[in-house]
Amino acid sequence: MNTVSILGRKLTLRHFRDGKELPWLSSDHQYNFNYQQNRPLREMAKVLPGDHLTYECQTETSDRNFTTLAGLSTRHEMCETFVWYYPKQDLISCGSYYDRINKFFNEFGIEEVDW
Repeated sequence: MNTVSILGRKLTLRHFRDGKELPWLSSDHQYNFNYQQNRPLREMAKVLPGDHLTYECQTETSDRNFTTLAGLSTRHEMCETFVWYYPKQDLISCGSYYDRINKFFNEFGIEEVDW
């Protein structure tokens, strides 16, 4: 079994406001794990309080006969993006919660998390 999971093929950062989808903030439909890089937006985008961002990852697993789980290392499959913003705002956190994340905390010996 391959110890490094590099299954990602297409990535899209979608933007919603008041239940309506706005133009995508970013997309890479030729994603290659070996050529990761930061990319500036082609156009500035304004994200307002209450807006919703959805990051979608499409993977290719048709050549596998085993399950690849999501996780926090390249042995697992990660779907992750980093968004830089300006001007500085008091932001505590921005993210989603994977319902099996406590399993990974236990694997790393993390006993307590303060959300």
